[in-house]
Amino acid sequence: MTSALVLTVRLSELGHCPRDAAGEDHVEVDRLFAGSLYRGALMKWDLKELRAYVQQLFGEEQLHTVNQCLRTIGDRREFSRYHFREAKGLMEGVLQGRKDYELIAAQLGAFDTDERQFSTARFQAYAHTVACVQSMHAVVDNMVYFAYYVLGFNQNPDTCIENERGITWCNVRKKLSAGPIKDGLSTLLHDPGFTYLAALSNHSKHRSIIDVSYLASFESEAIEHGLRFKPFTYDSKSYPTKWVLPTLTNEYQRQEGLILAIGNAVNNSLRSRS
Repeated sequence: MTSALVLTVRLSELGHCPRDAAGEDHVEVDRLFAGSLYRGALMKWDLKELRAYVQQLFGEEQLHTVNQCLRTIGDRREFSRYHFREAKGLMEGVLQGRKDYELIAAQLGAFDTDERQFSTARFQAYAHTVACVQSMHAVVDNMVYFAYYVLGFNQNPDTCIENERGITWCNVRKKLSAGPIKDGLSTLLHDPGFTYLAALSNHSKHRSIIDVSYLASFESEAIEHGLRFKPFTYDSKSYPTKWVLPTLTNEYQRQEGLILAIGNAVNNSLRSRS
């Protein structure tokens, strides 16, 4: 039997974990952060220890806020996995049993058993893809918010940000001391994979949704097919067409490792203050 403490979280494998009825035992959130591969090593984040330090240093009310942050981060990650799995499964289902040479015909609806079967599956996968992107984008803002409260910045006049809407990376980074927490958050935000994801999400939220199409490419010996993000321009920068599944998988895994690394750095920081 696999212990929860050595659970490796994978984007395409983990399904929904029903929430504890009382919502107080943190079972599913702790499980999400029980362990993941980061730079080839299994990393864990001890949330029980984290909560004990927060309560000791900052009090019960602060612990409640931090627990809400942890729940949100965990839910965002689970939303991402759910929508990714649904998008992947919809396209696999509608193309099940099709040979490579049948892909174009399938795309045109030649094998549909119901009216617009392929088109409907593609649209539903598109909807799940957009939702996955938005959750993966939002979780980074959630991490900044978490860092602000878990470090007790709101309780210190030197680090307090009066307007809650001002709890953004631009402002929080000025309050953070140099070290692994600040470095981890900076790396989380400043990476080509996240830059692309943020541009994709912001364009879709504030301008127009970037379409997700299905493409079968016969340009190389190995036939490629699947969902693709169409090219777009955001903030005067052009972004090329990208395959959906590898793009989201790579960014998800990058975020997963960094979230755990930042979490451990937070535990270390609080431990040194307790």
